[in-house]
Amino acid sequence: AVGLESPDPRGAARRAEALLAPVLPRRRAPGDTPLEAVAAPDGTELFFCATGRPGLPDWRADFEKTGAEVGTEADAAWRVDHLSLTQPWHQFDEAALFHRAVLGLRPQESVDVADPYGLLRSRAVSTDDGAVR
Repeated sequence: AVGLESPDPRGAARRAEALLAPVLPRRRAPGDTPLEAVAAPDGTELFFCATGRPGLPDWRADFEKTGAEVGTEADAAWRVDHLSLTQPWHQFDEAALFHRAVLGLRPQESVDVADPYGLLRSRAVSTDDGAVR
């Protein structure tokens, strides 16, 4: 599963659904944050989230901090700079199209990479400013 920050999580899920991305049902316990989720063609669950915005539920309320004292360096928020998803060769273009249509990510050039197990094809997708890739 992947959580994606969105200014309008419900709107992002509706847009994805309009583009025929399957909406994922989610069982919620009382008090759970209502997160909207869709499935990518490879089955990856994409959750549209809001963090610390008035009027929108904050997903962090569903998690308890453990192990680090609040306010220490070990407690500092970390940001993922990129995410790598493996795709079967016959779904490679479908995945790029999905990420472009549903998430607005722009596909970069494909690169063939030699690997001991054969030739791999790699393609990055990113936002125009490179904040998401």
